[in-house]
Parts: sequence; structure tokens; C-alpha cells
Amino acid sequence: MAGPRAANPYSLRRFILPALFLGVVFAGYFRTLDEDPVFTELSGESMGTTFSVKVLGDVQVEQLVAERLTRVDDLMSTWKADSELSRFNAGSGEMAIDPLTERVFRAALGISEQSGGAFDVTVGPLVGLWGFGVEAQDQVPDEEALEAVIFGWRLLEVGEGTLSKSDPAVQADLSAIAKGFAVDYVAEGLVGQDYGDFMVELGGEVRTGGSRAGQPWRIAVERPDAEGRVVHTVVELDGAMATSGDYRQFVEDESGRRSHTIDPRTRRPVEHGLASVSVRSPSCMLADGWATALSVLGAEEGLALAEERGLPVLMLDRTEAGFEEKRSAAW
Repeated sequence: MAGPRAANPYSLRRFILPALFLGVVFAGYFRTLDEDPVFTELSGESMGTTFSVKVLGDVQVEQLVAERLTRVDDLMSTWKADSELSRFNAGSGEMAIDPLTERVFRAALGISEQSGGAFDVTVGPLVGLWGFGVEAQDQVPDEEALEAVIFGWRLLEVGEGTLSKSDPAVQADLSAIAKGFAVDYVAEGLVGQDYGDFMVELGGEVRTGGSRAGQPWRIAVERPDAEGRVVHTVVELDGAMATSGDYRQFVEDESGRRSHTIDPRTRRPVEHGLASVSVRSPSCMLADGWATALSVLGAEEGLALAEERGLPVLMLDRTEAGFEEKRSAAW
């Protein structure tokens, strides 16, 4: 029997979709705690998932939030044939791109460089071969099919207002970083209008600003549990946090259980026991991308890189005795 597959390109690695339950906002691995003071609260659907926004006071931010989420989706969706990203994928060379798209690609290629290729926005065709994403296949790929895939972040180049690929077969997919950027983009819009106390969440990525009516924003990190939601720890967050994991996105068939997290370096699903990675950062875009990169690397290699780069990281590693927590010094 197959496990749940990603329904859209923005949630290839997301294992819990947000939901409202008894007045508590769940956001992927995150939720706010305690009773709320007076906030303007918005929720809805965008980028193939759901969002929640809280801003202190009685304010008019509906148009700002809607316009900014729509803007990112129109640029970076792989489902929309007329999106900027889809037009780039359909082309064969250099193309002029929006400054927002340039910003995300520069961040993505930076993480690729710093992670030794563990993060790669051109890995989408491999993800599909292994049974996930937009073009999910139903059978295990053979070696010939895997080797035939043309991908690699070094085949992309970002210029001043341009994006190019050195091979027309290369396809870019911003699944692992676009939602984090959208959260940042909405948050920046709120700050730009002097709304300093807020929480923005989209598909499990979250960013907070200021305080919760004088109290810190308290975000729960949940322990991976296929049967329900169990709080592992609570973080007082002033900034952004993203979590990546493998226990809800997988395929199980006669060949066994395989993760949706694909290692670009091996062209295969990861086989380590790392169940989840939470990353904190001032930027939700960077937290989002790094959570994926570290999920690919695994607990040992990933934690070593997090320490080297000073990243605040919390890992839950699956062992025979249960989940083992590992934290970087910066966490």
C-alpha cells in the first residue's frame, strides 16, 4: 500500500498540513499556545496548501496578504502553465525574471553550494521517478532511467534579472523554498505597514514578529507520530522556523518503504533514520531550504554542517530505542 503522496509541488516534503482545531492553530509541526488576545486572524488556501495570519489589533490586511501570496504563486508555481517558473522550464536558455524569483534562486543556489549539493532545485524529475510530486511514477525506476535524468544545480545560472540553464532538459522546482519565501514576503509587507506583532504560517512554515500582546510567540515543535500530534518541545520564537521530515510522505510497496526525500548525490531516497529537522532563522526562506538540505544529509553529517555554519537546528533521529533528540549549539 502506498503512503500519502504530495498533492502539489509546494508540499513535496511537508508531512502535516495546517488545520484549525478547537481554536488552536496547527501549522505543520508548529502551533501557537495559550489563549489569544485581540488579533486580526486570516486563514485560507494558497499555493496548494493552507495559510494562517495573525496580526495584533483590528487591522485591514486582507488585501496585502492575498496579493503577496498570489504574487509568489504566479511566479513560482509549477502547476500554472503561465507562471514564470513554468515558462522558464519550457524554454531552452536565458530568460528575464522578476526580482522576487531572482532572490529565491540566488538563495537556493547558495544553499546548494554550502550543502555540497544536498539541496538542489533541479531534482524534481528524480522525485517523480521515485513516486512523488507532480509527475509521480508508479514503479521503482531502474538504473538506466535514473542515470538518464539530466539535473544539477550547477546547470543553472542567475544573472542580474536573468535566469539561464546550460541544458534545455533541466527543470527547476522551488518546492523546498518557495513557501518559506512567501511567508517572508507577507511578513515583510506587514512590517512595511508598521504591523510589528504578527505570526504568518503557510503550509507548515512560520515566521513571527514582535510579541503576542507583550508575551513571546510560543511555537510547539511536534514529535513525529503517524497516529496524531504530540508536542515534543516549545520554542519562544522571534523570527522564522521550518521543519522537514519523512514520516508522512513515503511510498510503501513490494520493494519496501522509501522516503520522499531524494538525495541528489545518489539519485535515490535517503536511507538514514532522521525523522525530522527544525531550523530557525531570521529568514523563513533560508530555514525552509536548510531544513530540506539537512534532511538529505542525515543526523550525523547534517548536524556537523549545522555546527560548522552556526545554524540553530533541532533533529529527531529514529533509533531502535525511539526518537533521539539532537540539537546544534546555536539552537
